[in-house]
Amino acid sequence: MDSATIDAAAAATSIQALCDQAIKHEVSLEQLETRLILSAMTKADNNVARAARLLGMTRPQLAYKLKKHQTE
Repeated sequence: MDSATIDAAAAATSIQALCDQAIKHEVSLEQLETRLILSAMTKADNNVARAARLLGMTRPQLAYKLKKHQTE
């Protein structure tokens, strides 16, 4: 498995855990988005285009979110 491949079961479990935290107000939606973006960037070796593909968005969309989260 290469670095751009996500183990679907592990990803689903991790996402479910984060969603549960958000529902319980232990983590905000902004924090949830930040964690997902950082996880994708790590899996993509900090390659924005590959991370965007992992997240199902375009490179410009992810670049915008990265900039937005850096300024918060």
